[in-house]
Amino acid sequence: MGTCGALREPLSTVVPALCQLKYLFQTRPKNSPIDGVGIVAILQKSSGPELLLQKQFRPPINKVVIEVPAGLVDANESAAQSAVRELKEETGYVGVAEEISPVMFNGTW
Repeated sequence: MGTCGALREPLSTVVPALCQLKYLFQTRPKNSPIDGVGIVAILQKSSGPELLLQKQFRPPINKVVIEVPAGLVDANESAAQSAVRELKEETGYVGVAEEISPVMFNGTW
């Protein structure tokens, strides 16, 4: 049994349509050049560097996907601050934003 994204509630207790609505109505920061971050986290292990990926249930496709940790930027938060916060929230790892990429766009619009 998966969870409904950021809700972290078992799907058996969340009506799928409600779960989808929670995603559709997430608020975005006003007057910000970005609304979200994707984090490329590289773990330095004794066996060599490893890319940190996570499994996340995505209601629009009703499937679990493998993706980089990501999330929305809070009001008055920089991309670096958001990345560090989201990394900890989603994976439990504490990191440092060493590099920030140029703004990228997903989609075709």
